[in-house]
Amino acid sequence: MTSLIIGFGNPDRGDDAAGPMVARLLIGRVAARVLERHGDALALLDEWQGAEALVLIDAAASMGTPGRIHRL
Repeated sequence: MTSLIIGFGNPDRGDDAAGPMVARLLIGRVAARVLERHGDALALLDEWQGAEALVLIDAAASMGTPGRIHRL
Protein backbone atom coordinates (compact mmCIF):
# COMPACT_ATOMS: atom_id res chain seq x y z
CA MET A 1 0.00 0.00 0.00
CA THR A 2 1.29 3.46 -0.86
CA SER A 3 0.75 5.78 2.07
CA LEU A 4 1.31 9.52 2.03
CA ILE A 5 1.41 12.01 4.89
CA ILE A 6 1.32 15.73 4.07
CA GLY A 7 1.94 18.40 6.68
CA PHE A 8 0.30 21.54 5.30
CA GLY A 9 0.65 25.10 6.56
CA ASN A 10 2.84 28.16 6.67
CA PRO A 11 5.93 27.47 8.79
CA ASP A 12 6.26 31.20 9.57
CA ARG A 13 2.74 31.77 10.94
CA GLY A 14 2.45 30.50 14.51
CA ASP A 15 -0.08 27.69 14.87
CA ASP A 16 -0.39 27.37 11.07
CA ALA A 17 3.06 25.77 11.26
CA ALA A 18 1.61 22.69 13.02
CA GLY A 19 1.30 20.63 9.83
CA PRO A 20 4.88 21.10 8.62
CA MET A 21 6.24 20.64 12.16
CA VAL A 22 4.48 17.29 12.55
CA ALA A 23 5.68 16.21 9.10
CA ARG A 24 9.29 16.97 10.08
CA LEU A 25 8.92 14.84 13.19
CA LEU A 26 7.53 11.91 11.18
CA ILE A 27 10.19 11.80 8.45
CA GLY A 28 12.14 8.56 8.85
CA ARG A 29 9.86 7.32 11.64
CA VAL A 30 6.91 6.00 9.65
CA ALA A 31 6.55 3.62 6.71
CA ALA A 32 5.05 6.30 4.47
CA ARG A 33 6.13 9.08 2.16
CA VAL A 34 6.09 12.32 4.20
CA LEU A 35 5.92 15.80 2.68
CA GLU A 36 5.83 19.37 4.01
CA ARG A 37 3.77 21.74 1.88
CA HIS A 38 2.48 25.30 2.03
CA GLY A 39 0.83 27.66 -0.40
CA ASP A 40 -1.86 26.55 -2.82
CA ALA A 41 -4.08 23.91 -1.23
CA LEU A 42 -5.37 22.81 -4.67
CA ALA A 43 -1.82 21.79 -5.61
CA LEU A 44 -2.12 19.05 -2.98
CA LEU A 45 -4.41 17.15 -5.36
CA ASP A 46 -1.44 16.50 -7.63
CA GLU A 47 0.69 15.35 -4.68
CA TRP A 48 -1.67 12.60 -3.60
CA GLN A 49 -2.24 11.04 -7.03
CA GLY A 50 -1.62 7.30 -6.74
CA ALA A 51 -1.64 7.21 -2.94
CA GLU A 52 -3.86 4.49 -1.50
CA ALA A 53 -3.96 6.13 1.93
CA LEU A 54 -3.54 9.80 2.81
CA VAL A 55 -3.13 11.69 6.06
CA LEU A 56 -3.31 15.48 5.72
CA ILE A 57 -2.14 17.42 8.77
CA ASP A 58 -3.26 21.05 8.95
CA ALA A 59 -4.14 23.53 11.67
CA ALA A 60 -7.60 25.04 11.45
CA ALA A 61 -9.68 27.44 13.48
CA SER A 62 -12.88 25.74 14.54
CA MET A 63 -15.72 26.31 16.94
CA GLY A 64 -14.89 23.05 18.74
CA THR A 65 -12.67 22.22 21.68
CA PRO A 66 -8.97 23.09 21.14
CA GLY A 67 -6.91 20.02 20.22
CA ARG A 68 -9.86 18.04 18.85
CA ILE A 69 -8.94 15.74 15.96
CA HIS A 70 -11.30 15.81 12.99
CA ARG A 71 -11.50 12.74 10.78
CA LEU A 72 -13.21 13.02 7.40
